Amino acid sequence: GHSSLVYSVAFSPDGGTVVSGSDDYTIRLWDIKSGSSKVLEGHSGGVNSVAFSADGGTVTSTDLSGISKLWNVKSGLEITTSSEFHQQKNQQKSNMLIDKDGWIHRNGIRILWLPMSLRGHKVSEHEWIIAIGNTQGR
Repeated sequence: GHSSLVYSVAFSPDGGTVVSGSDDYTIRLWDIKSGSSKVLEGHSGGVNSVAFSADGGTVTSTDLSGISKLWNVKSGLEITTSSEFHQQKNQQKSNMLIDKDGWIHRNGIRILWLPMSLRGHKVSEHEWIIAIGNTQGR
């Protein structure tokens, strides 16, 4: 996995892939079924925001310096870099959060408690599948 803090996670529209952005300057595309990941490298700072395009073929990422990149999901290659474009405004926001006691809430209802070793910083969900980015980069 990542070697540092995970700042952002998001599901692909079909729910088959999770993208994560980390303070280790990398992006990872995680296959939900196999658990394997593909590393995307090219940022010169921690990646604090990631999102999929509506068709799932492109990932946008932004680092702490404000530089944004577009990536081709299949090839893992960078399409373009800019300081001018921003994350997709229509990205579906997760309705899940983790409270200070380790409970994951969905729509204000407690659904799962996590022990301290599994608690993360960011949560994303697709239907009832949950992806958690934690401080150890997992």
